[in-house]
Amino acid sequence: MSTAAERVKINRVIAVSAGHRTSGPFRAVMMKRLEGEVQLVWKATDGGSGGDLTAFLNRVLPAAIPASSNGSTPAGVLGLDCAEVAFYRVEVPAVADHQVGPILRMQAESLLPLPMERMQVAWRAEAAREGKRRCSVAAGRSDQLGMLALDAGARTSRIILNAEAVVKAWTELFESVAGRAAVIYMRPHDTQILLVDGAVLRHAVVADVGSATIESAGEMEIFVHDVRGALELFDGDVRSETPVFVMGVDAEGACGEAIAALGRARITAELSRPASNRLRYADTGGESSEWSAGPAGQVVDAADILDYVEPIGLGLMALDEGAEPLNLFEGLLAASQARARSRAPALIVSLLIAAIVLVGCLAARRAVDEAALERLTDLELNRLIEQQKTRQLIASQRPDVLEIIAIITEQAPSGMLLDGFEFKQGGPVVITSFAKSREELYEFEKKMESHKDISQVRSVNPTLDEKQNRINFKMEFNYKNFSEKR
Repeated sequence: MSTAAERVKINRVIAVSAGHRTSGPFRAVMMKRLEGEVQLVWKATDGGSGGDLTAFLNRVLPAAIPASSNGSTPAGVLGLDCAEVAFYRVEVPAVADHQVGPILRMQAESLLPLPMERMQVAWRAEAAREGKRRCSVAAGRSDQLGMLALDAGARTSRIILNAEAVVKAWTELFESVAGRAAVIYMRPHDTQILLVDGAVLRHAVVADVGSATIESAGEMEIFVHDVRGALELFDGDVRSETPVFVMGVDAEGACGEAIAALGRARITAELSRPASNRLRYADTGGESSEWSAGPAGQVVDAADILDYVEPIGLGLMALDEGAEPLNLFEGLLAASQARARSRAPALIVSLLIAAIVLVGCLAARRAVDEAALERLTDLELNRLIEQQKTRQLIASQRPDVLEIIAIITEQAPSGMLLDGFEFKQGGPVVITSFAKSREELYEFEKKMESHKDISQVRSVNPTLDEKQNRINFKMEFNYKNFSEKR
């Protein structure tokens, strides 16, 4: 549900990106819509000086747009770093929108590192296809997001994932492609691997290596492994013909080297550049005496687009009335704006820096070339390898509840319903249900046993229920490596 501020038609916006884990460089742009065309009014940055984000926000952002505004007051939009959010993809049955939420919440309970009551979850479901709906899910800690909303609420009307902003900018301002694509966005200290479908972000994986930190062959090999892992994670979404693009400020340097390294690993990728004539500088008209962008009417430089791609994307999303970003701040921002009226606004940066650990399932299906990694001896690289192993271990200990239910649904005879579902690390999955006859139960058991992810299936205490003329039973089975004792 949108807040009153979000429902206001916005004609001008000031968008701020805090960079990698709010460590900067801080960047801001002002954009406006004039006769249907979006223009760049001014741009500002702290230049990576290591200053305070709170001071930067206070400097560039006015008060949040009021509900009574007619578009004359610039809306404030803040980018939330994708590295601070768990992002994953799940499948649900082909149910209506109002039924998707409860199913996803059940799935999230088995995936997230904290109980659901301590998490904010946002999701976007695709149209049904082949009896299923694929969903993009983002999650963050409620306490951290709540405090961020409280402290930024007086100056921001929306807080949007920066990965969605990158997708928006790439779709509208770059030589992008229609349909699906994997976009590798190289930042100085990390890399975002984004799955884009129909101009919408579907999945995101954050790699720890960026354009400023790839200083050796070993680090490049880690980068390639991370990209390969993300693409394999996308495998259920990405078809073989899906193109892969690389973008970043250091287009001729690190991006080119990354493309070459990916090519040697048989991953075809090409450099993505801003298209011409997609965005122009606006006539400032006295909008700001402190900052500027470029001559009015002139096409925005490709270098400016690359350098300010995140705040520009945030601005484009805020000015697009049809955009529906994943909203992790449902209810939080409106409440914070009401509370903020009674105290001075200040962004508590440390709360955003305290990152939520990325959910291990982001790397759960990743195939790592262990032999190649073992050849790396650098201490820093060994540390990164251990991080990856830890993520995989965490992922292996989390069952994909929705997948288990989907397997049961596919194999079960018509009309069979689950009465119970239990699982415990190191033990079998146990379901309680009923069958019309012992023969039907036997056929169900055989089908379950034939599934590649299921083993050691056995029925427990099948009992005839004469009153309802059916066979009640429990069934135990092992699922992947979740049932292995540790």
